[in-house]
Amino acid sequence: MKVSPILAASPDKARFLSLDHIHMTEPYHRLMAKQWIKVILKQSLMAGNVYPTDDKVASLKSAAEY
Repeated sequence: MKVSPILAASPDKARFLSLDHIHMTEPYHRLMAKQWIKVILKQSLMAGNVYPTDDKVASLKSAAEY
């Protein structure tokens, strides 16, 4: 999963590092979670494990948009 361009383009990128410059803050984790949800959803759809009409898809999409 290539997220470097997404991270670089994020308007919240200045807020990603915490004060200790080691740990990441909530905006970073939220963005990464959205990207993982998109990957999982895409893989599930391609594998045929989830169908577009399933409630699972709707909940994953709404979580990715959150």
